[in-house]
Order: sequence, then structure tokens, then C-alpha cells
Amino acid sequence: MPKVMTDFDPKKHGFHFSNEFVNDVCDTPFGKITTEGRCGGMAFASLDYYYAKLPIPTHRGSDFPGGKVPPDQTRLADYIYSRLMDSFLRNGDKFILWTEKLDHYTWIYGDGVTKLTKEEEFPKLLRQLANGPVALGLIKAEHLWDIGHNHQVVAHGAELDEATGTMTVHIYDNNAPDRLVTLTSDPSDPHFTSSLADVSGNHFWYRGWFVEDYSAMQPTYVDLAVVKALSISDPWPKLGDPLDCSYTVRNFGDFPANIQALNVDVALPAGEAAGARFMPDTTAGSIQPHQEHVYSKHCDCFAGTKGRYTLRITCTQQSGVTIALPTAFVFGPVTTFIPTKEVSLDVQHLSSSIAAPPPNIESVEAVYVTDGAKDALKPCEQPRIKYRASWVYGGADYTRKLEIFSEPIIPIANKTLVFNVKFSTSGAMKKETVKLRLAGRAADGSNVNISVPLTGSKDFFTGSWKPKQQGNAAYQLTLSIEGADDLPRYTQRTPRGNVLDSRPQTVATVDTASSGYPFKNYEPGVDFNYSIELAPKQTAAISVDALESNDSFATANKVVLSGATVDKGAWKQFDNLNFHSVSDQDYFSIQYDSLPGDDACQLLQPTKELMSSYLGLYIINYPPCLCISINAKGMCNDFDLYKIAASGPQLYESHSREFSLALFNPTKVFANKTLYAVIKNSNFSYQGAFPYDAAFGYAPAHSVWTVDTNSPAYTARPDIRRRLLKRYYDMIDLPRPGDDLLNKATDPSFPYPANCLIITDAQKSVTKQQAFLTHPDTISDLKAIASSQGQSVVADALAKLGKIAQEARLDTEAENLYRASAASFAAANLTGRQ
Repeated sequence: MPKVMTDFDPKKHGFHFSNEFVNDVCDTPFGKITTEGRCGGMAFASLDYYYAKLPIPTHRGSDFPGGKVPPDQTRLADYIYSRLMDSFLRNGDKFILWTEKLDHYTWIYGDGVTKLTKEEEFPKLLRQLANGPVALGLIKAEHLWDIGHNHQVVAHGAELDEATGTMTVHIYDNNAPDRLVTLTSDPSDPHFTSSLADVSGNHFWYRGWFVEDYSAMQPTYVDLAVVKALSISDPWPKLGDPLDCSYTVRNFGDFPANIQALNVDVALPAGEAAGARFMPDTTAGSIQPHQEHVYSKHCDCFAGTKGRYTLRITCTQQSGVTIALPTAFVFGPVTTFIPTKEVSLDVQHLSSSIAAPPPNIESVEAVYVTDGAKDALKPCEQPRIKYRASWVYGGADYTRKLEIFSEPIIPIANKTLVFNVKFSTSGAMKKETVKLRLAGRAADGSNVNISVPLTGSKDFFTGSWKPKQQGNAAYQLTLSIEGADDLPRYTQRTPRGNVLDSRPQTVATVDTASSGYPFKNYEPGVDFNYSIELAPKQTAAISVDALESNDSFATANKVVLSGATVDKGAWKQFDNLNFHSVSDQDYFSIQYDSLPGDDACQLLQPTKELMSSYLGLYIINYPPCLCISINAKGMCNDFDLYKIAASGPQLYESHSREFSLALFNPTKVFANKTLYAVIKNSNFSYQGAFPYDAAFGYAPAHSVWTVDTNSPAYTARPDIRRRLLKRYYDMIDLPRPGDDLLNKATDPSFPYPANCLIITDAQKSVTKQQAFLTHPDTISDLKAIASSQGQSVVADALAKLGKIAQEARLDTEAENLYRASAASFAAANLTGRQ
């Protein structure tokens, strides 16, 4: 049975609204030709989208004013109309000729429509379908004044039953959107009957049909497209690792983009368990014109088998069919749409470290509260902390150490111990598995075994217990904690890694040489590493620190910050200080030296300048900054800052319940570059005495080059990503800044990005950036991943670099960069803008 089918699917490649246009096409000697729609335009346009590998617009009839079709004088309606005219220009004479023909042979018109269709056009259709779908002209009219009753459709398959002689043509009929329609005829029937019927059940029929003359055209209208490429949290994930992905789409159309969901489809390697890796985003159902929508999803366990995983951006249409979305490149008024490239991730092994390790205890805290107190655990309004144990990374790899603050607990009437347990987990702890017990032997020899009910969720749980003194001597109670989280992790490992690690001091790793990739340094079970002491005695007083008595302006400790350079600030560190009594306040007199140019800086916050969004190249300008950082070891402190006035210290501002402070451009406030900082324990009645460390620093004004490795240029092909980044690091000398400067930046807006270079020579830095952008291998790599847009990416980056050079008063370099940008734009057949 001869049968040829293409992958054209009316639900996927056909318009989702019915052909209800009404228009006058042209005047003829026989009168005006009026079509009952724009069937030829819709047929030709749907083929345009198919052959351009672009999705058909998502609009449905209800999305248009009037609820049927796009209004005239809109881009989509005009595009369909223009293709209608193209269909008539190419096939109008044949429509006229075939309309005039009878079904049978006549000496005037020759062979009839029936013979031509079945003996010439049907074999021709089978041959042409081997290369893809085609346009068909359906003949209904028998008179030229009825020529508008003819129809145009897309044929996407055909078959001949040689036993019965029945011919079947599979079509997309634009009068019936999202439906599979056929035309059939057997030897006893001269006509072709459609599977569509009118409201009375009468099937539509046609005298015959012919294969139209069609030439593809690039569609001029696309609604939904990707504007920010698929971003992957880890381009080289390991087995069992979690993975995040995101991208942004925009509706470039004139009407709402009407879909069910946005997706990331994942093609899996052989042997991998089926199932969605990233959930669909069903909140994107109707995206308004010019509106953007961000898809962002997380997968707990992305890969369970070695091999290649291929990610593709798609959307689910209202018809239930999934289609790939194109990518939009916007250059001024011109927007180009191209098929979106898939992202392939090669998962080859498990690393020795684990992105989603088994859960472990992060900290345990015991706090005394008054019975009946409400909301007793607000920051810096805490009752007295009696016990705090927290796990921190030690000096050696894969080890942690337990830091403990502990005081004997004195059982007091109307006082209750509240236990706060913080877990470190990539998932959420299962509430029913989390348990806390207190066990030990009292001074009188009696056993203590108490279960403390816990409430909470995710990674934080709390419970309470009212202690009673037993005997006159101190005794220890051991805390035992157990639990499990809900993260799927690597599905083939035994044990899976959900149960609490009973030995947090050793960090769990993976034995990659053994089958099933078992854990090393992981002992699932109960964690017994914490204990509290009950004692019938008062806590000993804390000793004064080495800076006492710095309790007044007159006795303030002097802090001189000098010797700063552009790439290294000036810092002073003070360890083992404390608030030993309710009246203890620590005064510091801070003096700093600025660099030439700092005092003239006008910035009040760091600013970020874009050089290339595609390459992820930025420059960040930092104003001078005065930093005060306090490590209160879990407690809270306050700041008062004082200016030096003629009459003496004058309060400038107070900061309550803060651990750190960053003052940008401090000389705007402290003209003589001197100030007082008073650090206080205002909540002594709650917190009592406690130790702390303090650091003071001055970072001069400076600028930093940085690269965002999640930008589009680095998410397409891993081989080109590696080449581009290596070339950039090598040519720009892009290291991390010195740890002494990096780690002392305390304000959330101040820290440096992960990949950055402090600029000490602006001219040399600009020259190196230009050398990287214009390097033949850089241009070649960009062309490989961005096609014809690669040269334009370079041109745009050179123009922005020219602006940066101009702002730095490097006039010669700026002029050279603008010229290079114009030449690069010319090479890309675009017009550069300065």
C-alpha cells in the first residue's frame, strides 16, 4: 500500500483559529472575486512556519478583538493576506482553468477534473510529500462566479489502498483548527469527500484538487520567543546532583500568547528512568503582548545514569501538543528569530564531594525562657543562651569541628529550656522522623530519659523542657537527635543518604571506584555529640578583655587605617574582646587615610556597567568604603557612630541589632577622616556577658572586571565554553582578588563576584579587553554558537568598551574602540551606533 506521511501535524503546525476572514481579492472580467476567507494565506503561512522551523503563533480566536480572527491592519492579518495574494499570483490561472473544466472530458477543456486529480495530481502528490508537506488547491466551484467557494489546504500525507483503489489525503484544513482531516475517494466516486461535515451531518465534498505552486517565505510574525537563554546551575552535573534551570520568554506578538505551560524537556540516555526532570510552569498560560515570563525550576536528582542528557525549551499548546520555542535576537528595531539550540549535558561520574550530601546537624541551642513568654526568640531580644553547639569546617579537607558555648544550667522556678535544632540538608526534614531525647544519670543515681516533643518544618525544629535539679551536684545529660530528609538523591545508591549523619565531623564523600557509588565517611543513625550540664551553682563572671578600660571617648582605643592600595585595603583585627558587665561599652577612635581620587568620588553605592550581555562581561565600580565587622559568636550587638565636631563627639547614627556595617564614601560624612564607633551590648539583661571579635577596614575606590559564566555564550556548547573562558582568563589575567580584601567586605551589596579582577591600570585593562574581543579565535567561536550574530556581539561589546574608556578619559583608546566597533558592525552588515 503506497503511503507517504510527513511530520506536519495540524495540531502543532496549523493555526489555532478558524479561517473566518472576509475579503475582496481582485476584479476580473467576470466580476469581483470575493473569498470566504484567507485559506490560501493560512495554508501558505503555515507551510512558511514549518519550513522555517518556527512555531505557529499560539493565538486562538478568543484572543482577538471580536473573538474570531486577527483584525485587518494588524501584523498577523496582513501577513496572512499577503500570502493569500501570493497563492493567487502563483495558482490563480489554474484555479480559473480547473473551475471551468467539467468533471469529465470535453473537447473544449480536455481531460476532466476527476481524471486529472486521480491520474496526474495524486501520483505527483505522493512524490512531493517525500520532501515535505505541500499546498493543495481544492476545486468546489463549477462556475467562475463561484470561484470563491474553492478552498486551499495543506496536504501532509497520502495513501492508496491498492486492494480497493481508495485514495486518502491527510490535510490541515484551516476551517477546522487543531483537527485531523482527510479527503477520500474510491473508484466509484468521481469526487473527494471530507471527513468534516456541516451541522446537519452532511460531509463536505470537492470535485478534485491539484498540487499548488508554493515557494517558502520567512515568517514575519512570531509571538512567543526566548530572550534569555537556558541557564543551568551546573554545566557539568554529576550523578545524583540537584540541578536548577531557568530561561525567559517574551511575547513579541500583538495579542495574548495562549499556552498551557512552559517546559524544559529532557532527552534521556538509554537505561535512565523515565519521568519529567523539571516541572512545567503552568502560570504562563496567557502572556500579554510585550510581557516577559521567567521559567525557573529545580530538580532534586537530575541524573541517575551515565550518558548525555539533552535539554530543550518547549511550550505545551492549548491543543496539548508540545512545540519548541525559537530564540529572539534584538538589534535595535530589528528582531530576528532562529531555532533555539538544545543544551547537552554529559554526565559521566559522581564526584568525591556531593552536591546534595546526607543531612547533618548544623547547630543545637538551649535557651532559657520565662514561662508564658511570647515570641521570645526575636533577634537580639533572646533570653539567656545556655548552650550552643555548631558545626563548622575545620582546617583539613572533609572535616568539621564542633564549636561549643556552654554554661551550667541552674533550674529556676518559672523557667523553661527551649531547644532549637537546625539541620543542614538540601531537602526538607520529614517531620515525623525528627526526634530529640535527653538521657543521663542524675547525681542521686537515678536515670534520666526524656523525650522532648519537637515542632517545626524544613530544616528548623524547636521543643521545650522544664528541668528539675536532682541532688546537690552537677550532672550531664546527653542530647540524642535523629531524623531523615525527603530529598530523592541518586536513586541507585544504598544507603540513599536520607538518614541523619551521626558523625558530622567527617564530611560524607563518594567511593567512585565501587559499584553503586556508596558513601564514605557516612554513618546514618542517631547523633549523640551534644550534652548539657545541670548545676546548683551560679555562672562564673567573665574576665575583662585586653583593651579595657575603653569605656569612654577619652579612653577610646585608637584604630589607624593606613597603607591601603587600590587592590588591597587597610584592616585592623581585634580578637577575644568581650562585654563583661552591664555597664561595659567599647569605644574606638577610627582614623583612615584615603587614596588620591577617593575624596572626589561621587558614587554612594557600587554601580555595574554592561560591556556584553551575551558574553557576560561587566565592570563594577566601587566607591571608597569604611567597614566595621563584628563576630559576636551568636549574640547581638549595637553600633553608635559619632562625628568629630568643634564641641566634641556628635552622634551621627545608631544601628540596632547589627553584626556589621559598610559606609560607602565615608568622607562625605566624616570630612576629617576621623570618627568614633561605640559597640554595645544593649541586651545584657537577656544575653549576659559574651565575647566577640572586631575588625575595622578601609577599601579605596576601585573598579572590577567580572565575567558571568551563565551568560548565553557559555551555555551552548561545553567545548566552546571552555575555549572562550580559558582565552578570557589568560588574556585578561582574571584571578580572584586577595582573600584579605574579599573576606572583609561585609555589606551584602559589597562582595565581589566569583570571577573578577581589580583594575589597577585602566589603559592596560581596556587594551586587553579589546585584544580578547577582536582575537580571530574569539570571533570564530562566537560565530559557531551565534551564527551570523557573532560579529554583531563583538561590535556591540567594542562600542560599550569605548564608552567605558571615554568615561575613564582614555580618549585615544575610546576613539580606536568606536572605529573597531563600526568596522565590526559593517562586517555584520549592520550600522554601528556610538
